[in-house]
Amino acid sequence: MKIHGLSPQKGEKLLPITSDMAEMLELDFTESDAEAIHCLPANRDCPPVMLVRFFSVTLEKLSWNCGGSLRALAEHGTITQLYFADNLTNYKREMYWAARQTGKEKLYKYVRAKYCKVLAKKA
Repeated sequence: MKIHGLSPQKGEKLLPITSDMAEMLELDFTESDAEAIHCLPANRDCPPVMLVRFFSVTLEKLSWNCGGSLRALAEHGTITQLYFADNLTNYKREMYWAARQTGKEKLYKYVRAKYCKVLAKKA
């Protein structure tokens, strides 16, 4: 999972930042829940993106479901604008691209993917 909008300082430990964010979202998150946490290099004016890989898929799904809470907290000024994104591996990216191409060929209006499932809608 990618977390956009956090701006950790160079050399700062990322686990406490992730724990604080989970606490704001009222998630039960412990140090043993995260398999890996690291930052990608920053691009121009954008803060660096944090990558978090969880041991548990259920905790990752719970985190995804808290995306609306992130927007609400940002609107109230409690936190800066944060959002989650899926970290696509090459395999997933190719799978999603093939699904979208097939959807276009079969004239589906909406084609998207969620939790590695392809969802399509004709209307």
